[in-house]
Amino acid sequence: TSLSTAPSTGFTNVSENLGLVENLGVEAYLSYTLFQNKNGFLRLSGSYTNNKNTILEISQAMRTYNDKQKAAIHSRDNIAGHTGTVILYYDGLPMNTIWAVPSYGIDPATGVELLIGNNGEPTYIWNAADMVPSGISVPKWRGNFGFNGEYKGVGISVTCTYMGGGQYYNQTLVDKIENTNINNNFDRRVLTERWSTPDQEAQYKRNTGNHPYD
Repeated sequence: TSLSTAPSTGFTNVSENLGLVENLGVEAYLSYTLFQNKNGFLRLSGSYTNNKNTILEISQAMRTYNDKQKAAIHSRDNIAGHTGTVILYYDGLPMNTIWAVPSYGIDPATGVELLIGNNGEPTYIWNAADMVPSGISVPKWRGNFGFNGEYKGVGISVTCTYMGGGQYYNQTLVDKIENTNINNNFDRRVLTERWSTPDQEAQYKRNTGNHPYD
């Protein structure tokens, strides 16, 4: 990739290898004509693709990037683990790994989210050091299927796509429910499904505002 450098070096950018990545998978495509004559035809088709992406080795520059990223998200003013996806790169993991702090759910007694620390102990405090690989943001497999045909000059074509095996980071929960500003647009679940009274079983944490555990 191209990296920017200080102008005093005489170059505005240099090319550098940031690591080694391995992609292993299968691609298949099948097409079959059910019939064909002078009046028309009907053909079926489908495809399947899967891919396993693995980082074999990262450079020191990428290790430095990881350290800076974790330092930034650990800052109280920029908790990326609560406000957006986190991008980190480590040997042996996919490039599209989703990082998150595991959670037991909402504590019925306090309405605060009970998290799992890196020592396995429950904690109310979100810490970037407790993040673990929690999914892959791209589908493990995908493809399409459909048919096309024609009869006496009139044709039709239908194609459907499918995918599966991946995960999504729930940005709506973060932006519109968990950390929303009620002076702006927000999800109705803020009013109907958030914790509000002691011993309440709720899916979403209390509106803590300036609560130290927020």
